[in-house]
Amino acid sequence: MQKEITLNQLMSVIDGEPSKKMLVLVDGTSRVETFLTYKGQVLDINKLSLKQKLNQVSTDELDKEIRHRIVYHFRLGEKVAFFMDQAISLNLVEFLGQFKWFDKSTFFNMANLLTRDYYVKHDMIKKEEDKDNFGNQGFWEPKEQSRLIVVINAKPEEFDKVKLVYPDEFFEFILVK
Repeated sequence: MQKEITLNQLMSVIDGEPSKKMLVLVDGTSRVETFLTYKGQVLDINKLSLKQKLNQVSTDELDKEIRHRIVYHFRLGEKVAFFMDQAISLNLVEFLGQFKWFDKSTFFNMANLLTRDYYVKHDMIKKEEDKDNFGNQGFWEPKEQSRLIVVINAKPEEFDKVKLVYPDEFFEFILVK
């Protein structure tokens, strides 16, 4: 049985208790990405993947862009959405696997992403970024209200296709109607 919510319930679900699994919003409305643009930071993973395939951006540039956006926005306590658009077959686990800081066994656990130790251990935070909001070196800390989620535009009948690409061990699925 799949969990379903409306757009009105979205922020209360996102802001809920951090889960050991990453939240995947299967967006049947095609409005979640626009909604989250006003509530946080949206990283268009589908677009970034295409740019990489067309050699418009290097793996190192992608690595820096994605890692930096997570670090920066988590310091501010914002929501970060990996937007997959309609690319149901784009495997996020494989895509992120090209980056040194990515560890699939621990990255999708939201509780991990809310601890400084995780970023240090996985070399996600660079010296120049390791500052608190007052500029004090060595005191970067993710804010508790930060969240990282995945958004996929898909029709409700495509829900099972999404689940085939995103393993249950890492992801919690919610259909937005």
